[in-house]
Amino acid sequence: MADHLTIGHDATLTQVVDRFRRHHDLRLLAVLDERRQPVGVLRELDVRELLFNPFGHALLRNPSFGDAIAQLIRPATVTDHDTPLPDLLAMHSDRGVVLVQHGTFLALLDPEQLLRMASRWHGDASALAQARSQRVHAAANAFEAGIKALANDIGTACSAIGRVAAELDQRATTTHGSAASVAAAAHQTAVGMVDIEQRGRALAQSIERITRDAGEALRLREQASAAVERTGTQVRSLSDVATTIEEMLALIRGLAKQTNLLALNAGIEAARAGAAGTGFAVVAGEVKSLARQTEAAAGDIARRVDAVHLLLGDVGQGQAAVQSAIAAIGQITTTIGTAVAAERRTTQAIAERVEEARGAGADIDARAGAIAAAADGIGDRAGMLTRLVEGLSGLSRQLQGRASELVSAVA
Repeated sequence: MADHLTIGHDATLTQVVDRFRRHHDLRLLAVLDERRQPVGVLRELDVRELLFNPFGHALLRNPSFGDAIAQLIRPATVTDHDTPLPDLLAMHSDRGVVLVQHGTFLALLDPEQLLRMASRWHGDASALAQARSQRVHAAANAFEAGIKALANDIGTACSAIGRVAAELDQRATTTHGSAASVAAAAHQTAVGMVDIEQRGRALAQSIERITRDAGEALRLREQASAAVERTGTQVRSLSDVATTIEEMLALIRGLAKQTNLLALNAGIEAARAGAAGTGFAVVAGEVKSLARQTEAAAGDIARRVDAVHLLLGDVGQGQAAVQSAIAAIGQITTTIGTAVAAERRTTQAIAERVEEARGAGADIDARAGAIAAAADGIGDRAGMLTRLVEGLSGLSRQLQGRASELVSAVA
């Protein structure tokens, strides 16, 4: 950033030469405009060639040439001041690198400075690489030792897992035998259940027959009830007829009394009149009228008696229907009893089959208990196997940790 590294773009060639003469180690000059922004660079080599030219001094004294440096300015490699070092080294050229900050000149790096910076950077990188190589080597050795130890531990765990697996296989064989016994018992139970099913079907059919017979009995009972009701109605009708007959009989009795009285009066009158028959004729007329009334009442009574006979016939028929219905109900009852007896035998057979099924169930229960115990043992072994697997997981995590350490060391 020294001022002798820069010169204005309007400087003369004489000023440039004087700058290089006073600073013997100067190889480049940054040419800046009035805003201190780089325009290009002047190389000490180009100025020297000009001076060594036989006509160089004459050119310096020539106002048209000596007052301008534009013909000696070369394009500059310009980059920001925070450009990474590897990128700066990649920009290396005989014109150096001009560093700027916000477009304003900050520093000038000539080729020698870039070479020294590259040398130091490569030296530092080499030292870092060597240290890293040593760390990687040490980590690799430690990793190898850890891997060997982990391999031994995993081998031991695998042996234990193999033994547990053999035990589990043996227990599985035992469990398989028990399962076969359970299967046989289940088959026996299934056969019994088939028989129960068949008998259940027969029971259902018998119950269906009983239901039909019960329906028929209900229908017959309803018919009998209707017949009995009709008989009751007829009996009430007979009662009414009997009442009417009693009334008619009372009327006949009254007529008989009147006839008797008239007859008595006729006799009295006849006794008084002697031969005169006028009064007797009147009495005789009355007697005749009463006789007609009596005859009509007797006819009415006869008709009503016939009606009573008809009603009694209906009552007899109703009783016969009731007796038939009762007989049919008795037959149905007999059928129901027979069906119930058959169902009793079926029930007994079902009970026997159920008892067999219960025995098979007890055997299944015992076998299931043995299977459960074996399963418990297998569960314990499975727990041990789980713990071993967890141990293997821990070893795997250790291996991952070692690998992470190695990766961290290599990174």
